[in-house]
Amino acid sequence: MTRRVLIAEDDGAVAAHLEQQLAGLGHDVVVAASGGEVIGQVLAGGIDVVVLDLPDNDRVRRDLSAAEFGGGVVVIDTVWAPEHLGGVRLPPITGDEGGTTSAADEGVPALHLHDLDHVGEAVEQVLELAQAGSGVEREELDVAATVAYVLSRYAPGTHMAGPTTGGVQVIVATLDPVAFEEFLVAVSEVVGVGSSVRLEHDGGKVAVVVTGARRDPAALEAVRTSLAVLGGRLVLTDEHGEAFSAQVPVGLSAWE
Repeated sequence: MTRRVLIAEDDGAVAAHLEQQLAGLGHDVVVAASGGEVIGQVLAGGIDVVVLDLPDNDRVRRDLSAAEFGGGVVVIDTVWAPEHLGGVRLPPITGDEGGTTSAADEGVPALHLHDLDHVGEAVEQVLELAQAGSGVEREELDVAATVAYVLSRYAPGTHMAGPTTGGVQVIVATLDPVAFEEFLVAVSEVVGVGSSVRLEHDGGKVAVVVTGARRDPAALEAVRTSLAVLGGRLVLTDEHGEAFSAQVPVGLSAWE
């Protein structure tokens, strides 16, 4: 489905890279280089998603809430340069230990993007969160987002797609923290730069879906073992172990 996406980016090379991807997916793309332009475009109407990477991101997000923006925000959470500028790729910028930057209190669903080559998936997932509104479906998306955030701390070179409106305490409250950490560490051993990690949710379960994993049977077995301790299971979707789904049971009873 075609979306109208506003890229808020003050770096022309990055803006062009994002625009090329989104236009190639059939989206209607507009570009803004300042917070004032962003709010002006949103107030004019028709914007579904804002891809945000400006020096004053926090203020722009507050202004979007004040403007009652009904779409979603994708926050660029990495330092990047295209190949002709040196191909620089640095790990994502993460929050303090045990927390995550959230737009929940600002009323605007947000998703942090750690790999610019996956902006298309990010646009679709943040819209899913925006359309979920409130209630159980929104909470399930929040839990999936929390898994993505925690996993990104262990595998900073990977893409974590998932709305980030939840807190790490949700997962810690509903799963054994030691067993969950062992699972995260095990997954980090088979993913890295070039891997793609996305979150799927179904009732009280979250699936960590990995593609482009390293071929390492021993490391994959460690993922399987750690999942068994959590009461989950590993489903291989590639005979070489390069793609799999790690299904983690996550109850919502301890939601805060």
